[in-house]
Amino acid sequence: MIPAKSTFQVVATLAVLLLFGLSVGCNGFFVDPTLTSIAVSPTSPAVTVGKTIQLSAFGTYDDGSRKSITSGVDWSSGTPTVASIDSKTGIATGVTAGSTTITASSQGLSGSASMTVLPSSVTSITIIPTAPSIRQGGTQQFTATAQDGTDITNIVGWTSSDTTQVTISSSGLATSIGTVTGNTPITITASITTDAGTVSKSVILIVTL
Repeated sequence: MIPAKSTFQVVATLAVLLLFGLSVGCNGFFVDPTLTSIAVSPTSPAVTVGKTIQLSAFGTYDDGSRKSITSGVDWSSGTPTVASIDSKTGIATGVTAGSTTITASSQGLSGSASMTVLPSSVTSITIIPTAPSIRQGGTQQFTATAQDGTDITNIVGWTSSDTTQVTISSSGLATSIGTVTGNTPITITASITTDAGTVSKSVILIVTL
């Protein structure tokens, strides 16, 4: 007959081995996912001069999950004279009107977003040229300035009254894509919304044969 003490020792040893096996198994199946990419949110942030905006970093992991990265993120601005950003908190401040690239970095990876800084107040817009015309199939570059002369070409929103005839890019480049039979007027509009409200300005672009 096996002594009770020996039986107890055998059972205890088996229990320890079982717990060790479960521990190894769990560690083998449950591992922390690996960060594969970083994205900045909002994806197209905008702020007015003198104001702040909180940016966030989101990580995508090798298990398909996506979650906010709340620590260990380094923030930077490509053009600090346009917008500065706290390197640890992700709070950006508009300095001067323009655009800059905001980057979030963590674990050797980085993600970026283009940030627009709007003038604190725009009361009027001037579009140049004031009486434009282009030939069919041609292009025309427009510029926009605020009342104080600040270049806001890449900040305003550009629209064409007939996009089947003329398209216009976010940088103010108009392109004739349609077929005209005579002089065709197209309204080109630049608009912007700031703390002072929404302001817009239009010019007539003539498309000729």
